Amino acid sequence: MASINVEEVLKKLTNPEKISLLAGTDFWHTQALPKYGIPSLRLSDGPNGVRGTKFFNGTTAACFPCGTALGATWDPELLREAGVVMGEESIAKGAHVILGPTINMQRSPLGGRGFESISEDPVLAGLGAAALVNGIQETGVAATIKHFVCNDQEHERNTYDARITERALRELYLLPFQLVVRDSQPKAFMTAYNRVNGTHCSENPKVLKETLRGEWGWKGTVMSDWFGTYSTTEAALAGLDLEMPGPTKWRGEILMQAVGTGKVPQHILDERARAMLELVNSCAASGIPENAEEKTRNTPETAALLRKIGGDSIVLMKNEGDTLIIGPNAKVATYHGGGSASLAAYYAVTPFDGISSKLKESPDYTVGCYAHKELPLLGVQLKTVDGKNGVTFKAYNESPSVKDRTAVDVITLEKTDFLLVDYKCSKLKGALFYADIEGNFTAEEDGDFEFGLCVYGTAKLFVDDKLVVDNESKQVQGTSFFGCGTVEEKGITTMKKGQTYHIKVEFTSAPACKLPQGNNVLFGGGAVRIGGTRVVDADEEVKHAAALAKDADQVIVCAGLNSDWEGEGTDRTSMSLPGHMDALITAVAEANPRTVVCMQSGTPVGMPWVSKVKGLIHAWYGGNETGNAIADVLFGDTNPSAKLPLTFPVRLEDNPAYLNYRSERGRTLYGEDVYMGYRHYEAISLPVLFPFGHGLSYTTFEFSNLFIAKDETTLSLTLSLKNTGALPGAQVAQVYITQQNPTIRRPKKELKGFQKVFLKAGEAKTVKIDIPLKYATAFWDEIRNAWVCEEDQYEVLVAGSSAIEDGAGVTGVFQTGETTWWNGFRGSPDLPQMFSSPTTLTHSSPFENKKIHLTSHIPAPVQPTLFNTTNLNQHMRRPNSPAPTEQPDLDPDTDEGADEGYPIEFILDGVEAIIMSEKQRPKVLLFDIGGVCVVSPFQAILDYELAHGIPPGYINHCISQTKPNGWWHRLERGEGRMDATWFAGFTADLHDEARWAAFYRSQATALSLPQEVPRQPRIDGEWLFWEMMRASREPDPWMFPALKALRASGQFILAALSNTMIFPAEHPYSFIAHDGVRAVFDVFISSAHVGLRKPDPAIYELALREVDAFARKNAATAQGRRLGWADGVRAGEIVFLDDIGENLKAGKKMGFGTIKVPLGKAFEAVDQLETVTGLSLAGGHPRIAVEPKIPVKGKAKL
Repeated sequence: MASINVEEVLKKLTNPEKISLLAGTDFWHTQALPKYGIPSLRLSDGPNGVRGTKFFNGTTAACFPCGTALGATWDPELLREAGVVMGEESIAKGAHVILGPTINMQRSPLGGRGFESISEDPVLAGLGAAALVNGIQETGVAATIKHFVCNDQEHERNTYDARITERALRELYLLPFQLVVRDSQPKAFMTAYNRVNGTHCSENPKVLKETLRGEWGWKGTVMSDWFGTYSTTEAALAGLDLEMPGPTKWRGEILMQAVGTGKVPQHILDERARAMLELVNSCAASGIPENAEEKTRNTPETAALLRKIGGDSIVLMKNEGDTLIIGPNAKVATYHGGGSASLAAYYAVTPFDGISSKLKESPDYTVGCYAHKELPLLGVQLKTVDGKNGVTFKAYNESPSVKDRTAVDVITLEKTDFLLVDYKCSKLKGALFYADIEGNFTAEEDGDFEFGLCVYGTAKLFVDDKLVVDNESKQVQGTSFFGCGTVEEKGITTMKKGQTYHIKVEFTSAPACKLPQGNNVLFGGGAVRIGGTRVVDADEEVKHAAALAKDADQVIVCAGLNSDWEGEGTDRTSMSLPGHMDALITAVAEANPRTVVCMQSGTPVGMPWVSKVKGLIHAWYGGNETGNAIADVLFGDTNPSAKLPLTFPVRLEDNPAYLNYRSERGRTLYGEDVYMGYRHYEAISLPVLFPFGHGLSYTTFEFSNLFIAKDETTLSLTLSLKNTGALPGAQVAQVYITQQNPTIRRPKKELKGFQKVFLKAGEAKTVKIDIPLKYATAFWDEIRNAWVCEEDQYEVLVAGSSAIEDGAGVTGVFQTGETTWWNGFRGSPDLPQMFSSPTTLTHSSPFENKKIHLTSHIPAPVQPTLFNTTNLNQHMRRPNSPAPTEQPDLDPDTDEGADEGYPIEFILDGVEAIIMSEKQRPKVLLFDIGGVCVVSPFQAILDYELAHGIPPGYINHCISQTKPNGWWHRLERGEGRMDATWFAGFTADLHDEARWAAFYRSQATALSLPQEVPRQPRIDGEWLFWEMMRASREPDPWMFPALKALRASGQFILAALSNTMIFPAEHPYSFIAHDGVRAVFDVFISSAHVGLRKPDPAIYELALREVDAFARKNAATAQGRRLGWADGVRAGEIVFLDDIGENLKAGKKMGFGTIKVPLGKAFEAVDQLETVTGLSLAGGHPRIAVEPKIPVKGKAKL
């Protein structure tokens, strides 16, 4: 699948063609337009594995531990590895886009999809999801972060309105998404079903346009959740690119009419179509062909990783420290939750199987009690007529009443849970069809056996031709099949041990359903679920289990929930374990004090018996390797290191959302505000069952020697962590911060960072944790509509749990400077308030959707004390200090650079973003010189402005406004002499009164500054010029060593494409055109010497011709043969590095991959080069900003 030239294709598309791209064609695919080279993309669930496109009889897949299990690892690097394997699984399924991960917040233990998300804490959720996204997208597959935003319950999920304060929305519910955008740039977002403060998320301009795309500067594709589009015009204007699934309900002719009448402007339609084309290009790197065959890749390496993740996610909750297995979950593979997280796994290891594999003899087992909500699926208990596992599915056009009817399709299926949304048979005559589902069942004991049917359609179940369950004559609405289906209808029949019975279900498809069809989600062919189990006396089973446990050396009770209780479409109604499970655990623990409980659930459950058991582990839903991972922990092969990503309350009533969870007449009030999760329990000193971050180990650890360092941008913590026990293990250093004297009420402490540390027995390590200072200290200011970092003292706690008594920790304090405000990724606490105040960033600004940009987006400061030599150190980086986290772009000619994204946007249109093999590497690395290989001259301009009280951006504005015949531009073309006349002319260009007045007024109107224009600043043009030239002679301390390493590797063609000047021969800087920088490159293109300048497309075409000619000329060399130069060079095999957005945009249009080099932070680009090349290039250089000297003459005042 090749990449396309987005802008060229967009120009060619008709409006109907553009509109066709904006909705799916079916449940999993986007529209293809072959004549333009636009393929169909395949999307696939989900959050804990890649299902593929088939609900019915689908291809098996790797099932990963659920979201809360992944969160419990507190290990971003492990999650990145998981993401890589998810990407590889997606490639096997032919899916270009994974619909995950999920990072909604667990407001309540009852949330049906709470198990899909990572944590109740936004930092743990955001950093964990970013790691997953980075791993997935390393493979070229696009990740989809979801559900944006406040999709935190299933009750009335399509209609409820999340009423929430802006502060809570920002600090808890949007923050994890913000962190993912900051740290991973996911290619896609999925909107939530619900409304937020009155407007559905899929048509919410504040959420999509102002926050996601505007403030955060995210560039990607926004899709609806399935059937979660509710409008045409509103959704298009707000920023919804893709309606899913197809065929369209809201686009098509309706959108065409909206465009025709002007309700949806043409540029909005183009924006939506452009986003879809960009997604196509993003996915080209995966190498997945269109409509690829779905395959499996069940490898030993995948199994090993799943087992490690499973083991590292199991939380040792209690350990009061040899084997009888008791419990309803022991022989049931409870490896995933329900809904979008469900899939057909390659295999599933039960706890019984895993534990048995560790023992010489098989342990005793009894069921104890049942845990199911619906009767367990019959599939594994049935055999076909020819002895295969499962059932025979026979499809008919005629009803069972028709004699001698002929089956048009016959399939053998192992499961008895069918979603027929994608079932297809060419011989069926229409949507209404019939099916017989048959298998043989052999009773293992005498007694009654109960069968059950849930159906979307109709169904009857017969045992030896006797009707036992009728779910046709009368149907009652239930929650099955995403709310489309019935309740489970049940029936009982008596069976004899050893006798085989013929089970047959007569099913009729969805059109026969008698339920009211008000649900927004409908599954075409219908659905049926067939369950059954032996009828037991629950009280007698509990007594039997206790009696069996009494004389055992060790008792392990496997208990918990399953996909019946936790899944999409419905929330739990109670935190209690189902059925007689609490009674079972209590009775067994009283009978034998050596009882250990293995609990499986995705979210908290009640544990009234916890004081009676010696040991407790929480194993979540652990994926394919669940049983092996549990056994590894129980038998000590894995030392548990997981920590709770959620608080476990004592009882449901203690939960902060208890009174406000569920929708009441369409409204869900987030009444707990910012006090969600552990923040609530700590605020009111309410005891919990197990605190957030809790998790024990088989060894012990000691924290000591906390040292806190701080500069303008970073809080750096250094501490000692020692394993004081006899076993190797891992501890999580959790960093919590408390503001001592806030001006508003804040939580007692909040998680701001963490690091997982692996230690041998007796080993000690020095741990260093860096946290962006503004994220460490900020809260949301609803008056200023911005994040605020208040001047105050802050306390730091580093411990192994949020409850310090749980894992003794260390504390310290630090002090911040003046109060500052910031938004998105742009403002920074080290900038003065005029730059970081929300007034410069509000969506009502004429610079809407633009980043801070020093050319024209920053107001001219008029206070004479704001920029001068006395307060300069408050506003500039000190020498040898880390670069600001968000450095403004300095593009002198255009504001396009502001749209390239912060932090660095890494765009590879023709080159895979993360190189997976030698063959996929780019052939050519094409470098700009100024600002990339040497220090940017525009850094000198910024330093000059800051030092002399000149509004940042004004000098670049002047240079830009004098095109094409200003004195600077004449020098670029080599016109005239470098003499006093030139300097006088250049200085005059910087002192135009009308230009100054227009520049100031453009800022004053937008920013409510005084309307009176202050005196124009005076600028020494000659001094400024020499400072720019001096800066341009300084090799960049990160990029230049990287260039040398690239040259030494011999693996790439190195080329330069530089906008240069022609100096007179007698000029002292004339040597620049021939200096040593050129010797590094195979091809050097100087704009001044070829008569072209970036971003003229012709210079990029010239660069492509030159590197292609170089490759072909040297194809016979050893290097050329090894690197395939005989084939020449295509645009998609070039990666172009530049510091100016407009130049990158032009390179991108040419088909080059592009890397943005932020001002003074070339190390970020070097990091990206390491990713692309697979080489180590950083070389140990300090990651600090270049610090040009401050000029001392020509001091102008405002």
